[in-house]
Amino acid sequence: MIPDEIRGYAGPLAGLHRGLTETAHDLVATVPCDSPFLPNDLVARLRTALEQKQSEIAVERTGDQPHPVFCLCRRSVLPGLTAFLAGGGRKIDAWYANLKVAEVAFDDNPGAFSNVNTEAELKAFEEGPVP
Repeated sequence: MIPDEIRGYAGPLAGLHRGLTETAHDLVATVPCDSPFLPNDLVARLRTALEQKQSEIAVERTGDQPHPVFCLCRRSVLPGLTAFLAGGGRKIDAWYANLKVAEVAFDDNPGAFSNVNTEAELKAFEEGPVP
C-alpha cells in the first residue's frame, strides 16, 4: 500500500495521483476497494475503448451514469492532475471533464459495481440481483 502524498482527505484523485506518480507503466487502472465483484474483463474493455477512441481516460458507465473511479488512464494525465489538485480541486468529475474520455457501458453487469461495506450489504448482494 502506498499512502497519498496530498495531505488531508483529497478523495479518490489523491490515490490516482499517487498511482500515476509511482507507476513505471503508461496505463493505470483504478477501482474502489469496496467493489469486490468486478467483471473479469473490466480492464480489457476499458483498454479497448481507450485505444479505439485515442482517449486519455476510459471510465465505466452503467445506464446514463459514468463512474470515473472505475477507470483506466494514461500516465500522461499526471501533470494536469497535479495542477488540478494543487489548485484545490477535489471532484473527479470536474477534473476529467477536460480530458478526452471514453465511456464504456457495462449494462450487462451493473451489479458488479455496487459498493459493499457491511456484512448486510454483502449478504444482500449474494442473495439477489442488485438494482
